[in-house]
Amino acid sequence: MLSALLSALLPNDLWTCLSAVFAVLLIVGVWIMPALEMQVRIAITAGVVVVVTIGALYGLWQGAEEKAAGFRIEAEAAAAQLANAEKRMRVLEQAAAEREADRTEVQTMKDDLTDAIRNADAGAAPGPAAVALGCARLRRAGSTSSPEYQRICAGR
Repeated sequence: MLSALLSALLPNDLWTCLSAVFAVLLIVGVWIMPALEMQVRIAITAGVVVVVTIGALYGLWQGAEEKAAGFRIEAEAAAAQLANAEKRMRVLEQAAAEREADRTEVQTMKDDLTDAIRNADAGAAPGPAAVALGCARLRRAGSTSSPEYQRICAGR
């Protein structure tokens, strides 16, 4: 009860120092008293040494527990950072794959249009199939709001 009260009032380092001073004074006092027999002196000294050793080990154990709790918190924070980094990496990989797919699609459309222009007869008006193909490409690209599109592709 007294040690619990003192532990609450005093910091751990100060409590440890006071305990060590008390133990040393007790041992010195026991060995100075001429009326005590040698066996009693040895028994008291051994008891004090055991109690001080147990107290020191308990203090070390508490310190190790506090460090372990700190390491546990750090490990949880590192795990959360790792999970966030992995999630970010997946999102970036997906975005890169989508950009590559878009780039490939745009390149394919460009090649199709270039081939269509190259294969067209010079000075000839486009035939109905070419007009239908052009209208389909404009619809696929989402360019259907212009008046020219409405005029040329309205019925197709």
